[in-house]
Amino acid sequence: MQTFNKVLIETTLPNIGDRWLNLKLPIHEDENKRATITKQVKNVIRSKWHALNLLEELKLEYGELAT
Repeated sequence: MQTFNKVLIETTLPNIGDRWLNLKLPIHEDENKRATITKQVKNVIRSKWHALNLLEELKLEYGELAT
């Protein structure tokens, strides 16, 4: 996938120019499929934040588990 080949770092450096215009994002043609993908990505992100919150609770209960 092309997105793995491009690195875009937000910065104030003037040498970025228009390189961000070279990005081509893979967007499915079917609107229903895009909606499904959107829901799946949202679920993954929510799961990640839930897991991080659970880890924080463990840290509060038991302290730092690793140094």
